[in-house]
Amino acid sequence: MYSNEKEIVNDIFRLTLAPSPHFEFSQFLIVDQKTCLIHAGKAVLFENLKKMVQNKLNGRKLDYIV
Repeated sequence: MYSNEKEIVNDIFRLTLAPSPHFEFSQFLIVDQKTCLIHAGKAVLFENLKKMVQNKLNGRKLDYIV
């Protein structure tokens, strides 16, 4: 599985998970006073996404999932 993290602008990240070479899911993480994950992806990708989010939050909690 391919994964990629890219900071689009300061503290807004595009987290990409690709279970196959021709299909990928992108989620967006906003790290501000309140943290927010836009799109949680498919259940099969949850553990990989969880690790990516925890890495970016650096011990902070996730406040919102939209």
